[in-house]
Parts: sequence; C-alpha cells; structure tokens
Amino acid sequence: MPLPQHARVMKKATRLAKYYTLTPGAERRLADIALWTIENFGPGQADVYITSLIDRCDAIVAGDAHLRTPASFSENFPKTQILLAKAESHFVVFAELGDEYVIFDFLHERSDLPRQLNALIEKFA
Repeated sequence: MPLPQHARVMKKATRLAKYYTLTPGAERRLADIALWTIENFGPGQADVYITSLIDRCDAIVAGDAHLRTPASFSENFPKTQILLAKAESHFVVFAELGDEYVIFDFLHERSDLPRQLNALIEKFA
C-alpha cells in the first residue's frame, strides 16, 4: 500500500548541513500510524499527528529534542548509538551517523519498548 501523501518523507533538509532519512521500516510504520489515525480519528487529526512526528524529526536534527537512551527503559541494554525522542504517544528511534540522522522506527509508548528496542539494536547496532 502506498504511503499517504503527507507521510512521504525520505530526506528532510534543514538550515544545518544535517538531514534525516527514514529506513523502509520507519516509513512503513509512519504510514501505519497515519492509516490507523485516519480510521480512528479522521484525516484532519492524522495530518496533525503525522506532522507532529515529522516536526520531532526536524527538532532532532536541529538539536532541539530531549533525547533518551535505551538504558533509560532498562539497565540491561548494551551501549548503543541508538537514541529516542518522545513525540506525542510515540518515540522516534534513531542514530546520528555523521551528517545524517537515520530514523529506524516510531514506537508507541504502550508497546513492549524493551523488546522492540532490543530487536532494533540487534538489527542496526
């Protein structure tokens, strides 16, 4: 299923020389969030919500987002470059790799965060 138009974000240029990229998994998750929000709250709220997630990605690149490490959820996490930033009811999961911020996923705050973070760490770390 193609992404809704407002969810088509691959790279976002900023006033800085840095940018972010969504992995295919993050892009799918963003589309799923948009579709779920449309079905449950309507297209207007979906646009507002997806925009807030994208705004958080912009804030990460600009250095304006409060960041957390996976260790803030459990001390059992290995040291990793993966970081999280809260956006509405989701966490943006990402890593800074040079001038690029790679967005790995958007995880809901009520999901099994330790399990999902472990899977991401194993896959990308």
